[in-house]
Amino acid sequence: MKKIMLIGGFLCFFMLIFSFFELSENNNYEVNSSLIGLTIDGISMTTFPTKDSGYTIDSIKCDKGATGVWDYENWGLKIRNMTQSRTKCQINFVSKYTENILNGADPVLKEGLIPVIIENDGTVKKASLGWEWYKYETQRWANAVILNNETEIYYDGDTIPESAIESYFVWIPRYKYKIFDMGIYEKLTTIENKPQIIEVVFGTDTTTDTSSSCASPLVSGASGTCSVGKYMTHPAFISFDSIGMWVGKFETGYKGASTTTE
Repeated sequence: MKKIMLIGGFLCFFMLIFSFFELSENNNYEVNSSLIGLTIDGISMTTFPTKDSGYTIDSIKCDKGATGVWDYENWGLKIRNMTQSRTKCQINFVSKYTENILNGADPVLKEGLIPVIIENDGTVKKASLGWEWYKYETQRWANAVILNNETEIYYDGDTIPESAIESYFVWIPRYKYKIFDMGIYEKLTTIENKPQIIEVVFGTDTTTDTSSSCASPLVSGASGTCSVGKYMTHPAFISFDSIGMWVGKFETGYKGASTTTE
């Protein structure tokens, strides 16, 4: 709950920049109060943008040893390791980068996932959500990492060493694919035939085929007239009711493994 303190002209001016917030207990976050400095695209504000405003967190910097994180699910600030009252946190929002080709299926980051850009030589750098940090039109996927130490802070453009990274993830946007055949693939496996390109369209809508002769899985010999040329949303996204999925980028293992099997 926001509380405005009107004590003298100095504080009235001061509160134009900082609003006083009382933070509630949640998981490991301590009950205390903090001064919040807020900017949106570089302009000072006194209220948070709404969840559906198109803005996203660019950075959170707290003093007195505290760490600020943004709760995207409940759309609010959480402060970790806050041991002193009147701790000050500067929150900077920016207009979120989105790509038209994804039609609303852009990456969704949860607490702990750090957006990154992986350069051609493997260097991993912290990305700002306001940057063009992915471009599916040119096969430049959205990548994110989880750190070994989640309290460690990297700022936009900082290099994140491999030793600090626990795991890598890539975003698979929700998509529908064009049906080109009804299950008769024998001719496509011969060496004379070119690989079949499957057309994909990203987006948040759901397209299914209701014809009984087009039921999945597709069976060899089924009628090829009802679904060929139509688009069907991949069922994984329908099952999880998701606009996309973060998938492990590399083969899964664990730290300290000494054999391929481990």
